[in-house]
Amino acid sequence: MARFAEDNVNTSTPNMRNPLPWPRQRNGNLRYKQEMQLLRHKLKPSLLKVSVTRGQDVVLEVQTPSRPGLTFYLSTDVKYPFTTPEALVVQNDQEVPIFSQTLEHWSVNNALYQVCLDATPVPQGRATMPNWALAAKALPIFLVFLAVFFALVLLKQPPKPADNEAVSPVTELASVIGSINVTALVASSNPTTTYKLQYTTLQTLAEYQTALNANKLNISQATTNRLLLLSKAVNEKATLRAINQKTGRVRDIPLPGKNSAYPLNIYDTNCKSHDICQFLLVSADGQTELSDAPVINGFNIDAFYVFTLEVNSRTGK
Repeated sequence: MARFAEDNVNTSTPNMRNPLPWPRQRNGNLRYKQEMQLLRHKLKPSLLKVSVTRGQDVVLEVQTPSRPGLTFYLSTDVKYPFTTPEALVVQNDQEVPIFSQTLEHWSVNNALYQVCLDATPVPQGRATMPNWALAAKALPIFLVFLAVFFALVLLKQPPKPADNEAVSPVTELASVIGSINVTALVASSNPTTTYKLQYTTLQTLAEYQTALNANKLNISQATTNRLLLLSKAVNEKATLRAINQKTGRVRDIPLPGKNSAYPLNIYDTNCKSHDICQFLLVSADGQTELSDAPVINGFNIDAFYVFTLEVNSRTGK
């Protein structure tokens, strides 16, 4: 994992605000859920780990019986799936040069599991072949391609799709049978975020009313507003983002004004009991991560949650 290791070194300047990792973006979590389902369904992995680097790249470590002896590291940046992922393969603690048709012709309709299936070792000599030799080798293929292309244009006859043409991996989810557990994205510890977000679970109404009363809030709000966000200082317009890791849905809850206490409706989170829910503070336009992102495993719609938001001392702000 040598090439990815340097991503874990924080070279950011203090107070720099990073964009969100792609699974935490507005439409990213649904894609993340799909990718995890396909990885589990297609590869039956013996190892599947997900981590977020300080550069906000999402890195997957995969081992599968389909490719014995190989460990795949798939790195995706904040613009995934619109950018091509990077792949690194390790065998016997040594990096193995690979070639992947999926990576060479990447599109948003591809999926990460395909890289693990089609990546093939590349002979060392091929990796050092001069550019002119590669061009000479590719010339006959290019001429054949031109001949076929002009023949099709002149005849105005588009090629017919093969009978066994592969279905898009994303639409292929419809054929996935059974309930598949989804690995929740690990909460990143990002030292460049402005705020530190933590939560406490309260089980009784009396405890929650005490918290509301202590912050000079009307205790009658406790019936539906079971989510309380306490902040020492939010100096900008912001939104609390709730990500349901089970359904892939993302819900943004705007924070009104610059208050120090925000009673919020728990039903606005779109989370139900037993769901895995992740929370973080984002900018008002939804594009910038302002806090770390704690995960609540086994969300309880009947409980009360008190979130505390503090300035992240590591930013030096």
